Amino acid sequence: MPDTRSLSPARLARWITIVTASIIATLACWQDPGYARDELRLTIAHDGRGTVRLDVARAGGGPPDGEVAATVRARGFAGGTVDPRPMRATSAGSLVLDGTLPPGRWTVDIDVTVDGAPSPDGSCAATLTVGPDEPAESVVCAPLVTTPAGVPGGRGLADSRPLAITAGAVGLLFAAVMGGALLRRRAAGH
Repeated sequence: MPDTRSLSPARLARWITIVTASIIATLACWQDPGYARDELRLTIAHDGRGTVRLDVARAGGGPPDGEVAATVRARGFAGGTVDPRPMRATSAGSLVLDGTLPPGRWTVDIDVTVDGAPSPDGSCAATLTVGPDEPAESVVCAPLVTTPAGVPGGRGLADSRPLAITAGAVGLLFAAVMGGALLRRRAAGH
């Protein structure tokens, strides 16, 4: 049976490299959950008669975290416009345009903010047809990526690099101490 206490320098170097690389890779990829970003699903809905509603929900379901605000503007194909105006919250994640759009085809643009911070992807646009016999319709927009309240700029992987480097250095130091202890044990055992 081979002596498991003895360790060749090459084997020790491989062991130190594997442990250190594992520690650095784990810490470099680790994102603090407090810096997580949230995906929201935006849906413009209207009843066919000019009432416009925006529904905002988390991608996994449920209402969004934080206060949602929206501003709507509309351009009619026949030339009418609706100047930018805020939408009124009716429930968690649901906002409605006060008033109705006149009959005709409309391009509706809605800009969304969460906790007062606009997102670069924070808009939703749809073409709606309004009339007495028009059917209700819904338009789902691309997901809106937001940052939770109190988190500046969605910190995550890029801002965790100093932590990863520090932890990697600590890992290297630990591996060197362990390697030194194993070498001393090997030298004392012969």
